[in-house]
Amino acid sequence: MKQSFLDNLIKENEFPIIFIGSGITRRYFKDAPTWDKLLYILWNETNPTDNYYSAFHNLRKKLKILFISILVWLLR
Repeated sequence: MKQSFLDNLIKENEFPIIFIGSGITRRYFKDAPTWDKLLYILWNETNPTDNYYSAFHNLRKKLKILFISILVWLLR
């Protein structure tokens, strides 16, 4: 007999991770964080020594340099 998806989750004691838009969360949960705030919170929990905004800024700079390099290569 083939198990259903739900039966398998129950048997294996696993819970699915469901991603929904922030609009749904903020609509039904008072004081739910925005996506930016959630990323900030998670960043600080996993990288307490690195600053979220400086890491984001450094990543943007690296991506900008990469993008310009690719653009120059394509246009040569």
